Amino acid sequence: MILDYRTFYRAAPAPIAVLDEGLRYVEVSDAYCEALSMPRERMIGFHVFDVFPDARGQKERLVACWTAALRGETSTVEELNYPIPDWEDPDEGWQDRWWSMTSTPVASEPRLAAFRFDDVTQKLKLERARQAVTHELEHRSNNLLSLVAIIARRSARGETDVGTLVEKFLSRLDALSVASKSMVVGQRTGASMDHIVRQSLSAFVAHDEARVAVDGPVVLVDGKAAQVMAMAVHELSTNAAKYGALSPVSGRVSVRWTIDDDGIFSFRWTETGVGPIAFPDRRGFGTTILEQLLPGQFGGTAALCFGDDGLTYTMTVSTAVARSNGTAILRSDGVVAVEDPVDPDLSDARDHAAAHVEIPGISTSGPPETM
Repeated sequence: MILDYRTFYRAAPAPIAVLDEGLRYVEVSDAYCEALSMPRERMIGFHVFDVFPDARGQKERLVACWTAALRGETSTVEELNYPIPDWEDPDEGWQDRWWSMTSTPVASEPRLAAFRFDDVTQKLKLERARQAVTHELEHRSNNLLSLVAIIARRSARGETDVGTLVEKFLSRLDALSVASKSMVVGQRTGASMDHIVRQSLSAFVAHDEARVAVDGPVVLVDGKAAQVMAMAVHELSTNAAKYGALSPVSGRVSVRWTIDDDGIFSFRWTETGVGPIAFPDRRGFGTTILEQLLPGQFGGTAALCFGDDGLTYTMTVSTAVARSNGTAILRSDGVVAVEDPVDPDLSDARDHAAAHVEIPGISTSGPPETM
């Protein structure tokens, strides 16, 4: 028994169609009808571009592929974008789809060409998602390496004791790691403000949590600024442990953030029970982080006050915070490029980092390191 080509192609498990020299449908498989959500009677005998008029935008690629098959050659077209109508639910409109097509001659009928469509929509979506994640990781890694290089230079400026330098540098790297872990918890949306603050404080109040009060609404800090927020809380915590409310004196720290009716975000760190604190003679990298780097990330303002009962730090974002599903999201703003001369000791890090890192408001010049 000789199997008729129509019977063969109609029963094929793959989405296959057969065209004649005039590019009219001769036969289609059941799988082809199912893939395109179109009944067979809408296609047989009709010109392919009458059945799918919107495919005319891909006409040159398609015709070249079919013509090659009619000449006895196998040809392939990759990544064809062609939306298909939703015949089962017309109110839903069109379904966006991507296809690959392979066209071959019909062995028993030299004037016919068969072609197979494969829906590669999900494959392409996954590939593009992978590329987006890879690009994001590369961008974050470059910025992180550049930031580490800047921290190293500023921590080293004016410091003569190697042990002190290493301690400063490693403690700031720990602050960065807190932000990185927070961003993993928050996935790509951002890191929780509460998580950033509590994690940054945890090393300083592990056995005396009653001295610290943390309070504020649910706020997510976007990935770009979460690292800087963690560094800022780390600098405040370190200073409080050495000279302020978290030192052996019986002081207290209140960390509070609010969002008013206009959507304006405010962050406030208040130390009490310390007594008068004099304004420092020298201003180091810690002050730069608090007064320039952090507010610069959000296009806000900041004030660092040394008062009669301890230190107070406030940071206010002057534009309303964004919201997603009722959750406030603190996003970065006001990007400024930071140029930093190459240090021979840090050339390896610079080789792997971007030529500049997008950090608002920070200057790499200044006096030797203090707060």
